[in-house]
Amino acid sequence: MKPIVIEDHPSPDDVARLEAEVLEFNYSVTGYRDGRELAAFVRDDAGAMVAGLSGFTWGGYCKVEFLWVTAARRRSGLGTALIAAAEAVTQRNSTLQ
Repeated sequence: MKPIVIEDHPSPDDVARLEAEVLEFNYSVTGYRDGRELAAFVRDDAGAMVAGLSGFTWGGYCKVEFLWVTAARRRSGLGTALIAAAEAVTQRNSTLQ
């Protein structure tokens, strides 16, 4: 067997294969095939992003990978509102199975 190689810039094809293999295993073991990307954004009147969230949902689970609110809008409740929206979508999707 060849040695383990840590890669700072892995091939997108290798990463896609890795993700596909893990997802297929998880699907086959759990029966859940409802995984989807999750993103939500808040924009100002000019259309510029002032807050956003990204992650995924799967099997009634939600993972937020990134949550950001521009400095001028922090402590205004936008982050809390984004998390609440992600939770609501996750709960709604988990009841559709």
